[in-house]
Amino acid sequence: SDTITAIDGRSTPEWDDLVGALESRAGDVIDVTVQRGSEELVLSGELGTRVVEGEVRGFLGISPAPLTEQLSVTEAVADAGSQFVEGVRFTFVSFARLLQFDSLGQLFGGIFGGEVDDEVRPVSLVGVVQIGAQADEVGFATIALILAIINVVLGIINGLPLFPLDGGHFAVAVYEKISGRTADVRKLIPVAVVVIAFISIFGLAAIILDLVDPINL
Repeated sequence: SDTITAIDGRSTPEWDDLVGALESRAGDVIDVTVQRGSEELVLSGELGTRVVEGEVRGFLGISPAPLTEQLSVTEAVADAGSQFVEGVRFTFVSFARLLQFDSLGQLFGGIFGGEVDDEVRPVSLVGVVQIGAQADEVGFATIALILAIINVVLGIINGLPLFPLDGGHFAVAVYEKISGRTADVRKLIPVAVVVIAFISIFGLAAIILDLVDPINL
């Protein structure tokens, strides 16, 4: 298969690099460096155009293809562990970003039709179904990875030591075990109200966004 390695001598090691090199060159004649096996070719031609969200962008008529690699059991376990650690890190970073004032404002505005950045956009069960419906287009492996990430995120959030999440009940049980006293959970009601309110706003914004602006992978 052919692999594009450069546009007009500009290296394009990643798909985003290729898109960045093409989108501002609509109608221009470009040189495309292609690696075909052990042979390197330089092909020239006029770049096509297309309109995306009202903007004219360069168009080459290609799309990315997933790279499939066969791993041994040991390599697969190590890779899965690495991706799990990355998923945990991603969850905490995203959660911290979500709790920022501007992110919460975007979520609240999203309920009333406002714009929400992709990096803080939540996904509801409606969105998960929409993602699953695109399995034929993006491949089962991509869908499986997304579902795995969703499960990691939900597991971590549910494990936070905040009442009434499971992590909150566990924290109360640990406190009672260590102290030997029965905890007065009534004192945790304000925390529970805040947590439930946040989850409700978060879930409502996610459902509305998934209905108004469906996810396209």
